[in-house]
Amino acid sequence: MAAVGQMRITASSDDTVVIDLVFLKPFRATNVTTLTLAAVGDVTDLT
Repeated sequence: MAAVGQMRITASSDDTVVIDLVFLKPFRATNVTTLTLAAVGDVTDLT
């Protein structure tokens, strides 16, 4: 079963992305997720 809902980027900067998640199926859920990016050598660390 595929998830039904929305994902919206609500804020971003050079090192942060904030995402609002709203799911309707398979269950209702609303969450705010913050992704932090950091340069580590030649790659980007995502937490």
